[in-house]
Amino acid sequence: MINPVEIHLSDRALSLLQQTCKAQALTPSALIEKLLLDAAAQPPWVTQSQLQELEQRLVKLIEQNLQNTGSPLPAIASPTVAIHQLQIGDLVKIKDADSDFFNQVVVITKVGMARATVQTPRGEVSFLKRDLHYQTQD
Repeated sequence: MINPVEIHLSDRALSLLQQTCKAQALTPSALIEKLLLDAAAQPPWVTQSQLQELEQRLVKLIEQNLQNTGSPLPAIASPTVAIHQLQIGDLVKIKDADSDFFNQVVVITKVGMARATVQTPRGEVSFLKRDLHYQTQD
């Protein structure tokens, strides 16, 4: 089934299309269809040899992991995140980019469910807890 399509091209693109059609002895419709089908058959940014090389490297990696650990998947160490419940007297760094006190280390004076109040040079200011990063007291 053939469907008519109208396309708008710049003068340069139309000129290149006409030159390519003459060089390959194709009609504009046939050339566009050929280009689209070729592009759909294989992505232009990956060559067949690159795909084969990637597949070979992946197979080698899986084989090495299988020999070393008995499992085809590499062991992934999950990062441990220490969670510290904020308390009065804790030192925290302010990570609220909109604050005048951004990246300053201050002391917590009050703690609520979602917010904590800290002592700044200008007095007490309240922040969301997510914007306060606990600092160890070295």
